[in-house]
Amino acid sequence: MDDDTNTSGGIRLEACPFCGGEKARVIHIRDGRKVACPCGACGKPEFHGPNDWPTAHDRAITSWNTRTGGAV
Repeated sequence: MDDDTNTSGGIRLEACPFCGGEKARVIHIRDGRKVACPCGACGKPEFHGPNDWPTAHDRAITSWNTRTGGAV
């Protein structure tokens, strides 16, 4: 399930550090969220409790925005 958003709480998702593309999105994974880009790059999963969705979403964006480029 895609969350289909690249902003949350004023935090904007930066371009992919690998391909430079702007199509990365926060996606739902089992019990959490992560950022994924169509080029195959993925951010670190951020997990949450059932009532903590916005926090995991924000953490996934923040984690993605602090990454550096390299091999996919």
